[in-house]
Amino acid sequence: MYHQSSHLGDEYLINERPERLNLSYEAVEALGALEWRYWRVYGGGSYLLTRDPSTLKRPAGQAGMDVTTQRTWWGFARPVAGVDLKWLEQQNWSGNMSLKAGFQLGRMGRDGRRVRLLGEYYKGYSPYGQFFNTTMEYFGVGIYLGL
Repeated sequence: MYHQSSHLGDEYLINERPERLNLSYEAVEALGALEWRYWRVYGGGSYLLTRDPSTLKRPAGQAGMDVTTQRTWWGFARPVAGVDLKWLEQQNWSGNMSLKAGFQLGRMGRDGRRVRLLGEYYKGYSPYGQFFNTTMEYFGVGIYLGL
């Protein structure tokens, strides 16, 4: 279970004064994964339990895959890549896609700390806040810290 509420765009709203939309919900999510060697495939869905506005449609589906190779580059960096797809009834089941690829620095096992340097491409609906019904497309770079 999780809660989502966002104030993304509030500064815009203060200055421009359009009609404000308060987006907030609690959802239950279930995902399963299969791993084989360095590949992982996952899928599942979520369902909104409470929602504001009340017109938000409840179900969503999600699937994806990722790979972390055993091979290292320069003796310390492993190539990694993944794709995540999400479909919401709220958006007429049109797909939202996130692609990420880059390098993982650190130990390979689950018990090792790691840093990931990833390039990202996203195409779909804005996932948060006032603009959740607005489509967007972007490229970016991120640093992800993990245990």
